[in-house]
Amino acid sequence: MKQAFVRASMAVALVAVVVGTIGRAKPSLFMSLPFPISILLWIATGNSAPPFIHPAPWLGDEAKSWTKPGDVVVSVGGKSGTTFLLYCVHQIRMRGANDANELFHEVN
Repeated sequence: MKQAFVRASMAVALVAVVVGTIGRAKPSLFMSLPFPISILLWIATGNSAPPFIHPAPWLGDEAKSWTKPGDVVVSVGGKSGTTFLLYCVHQIRMRGANDANELFHEVN
């Protein structure tokens, strides 16, 4: 049992060293992996987060410089159902209008 634990620990350490080495030498290799593993490895090795994950737009009064009262901010990652989510948010804003004339008269 102890020997299996030592082998598992060594395997984890080896994976950590390999990932760290790739992160320092050529981090762009992570982007060939499927999402979200690619982003997690990219960030874990010290690279900056993609813009849709980065918190800078929300720190302090920064959001007030590009939003106005009453704005609805919809923030989704790429290829994750953006159009569907925007449609759902718009339906909530319009209180689920049934008529197309009601639904789209206020879109701006």
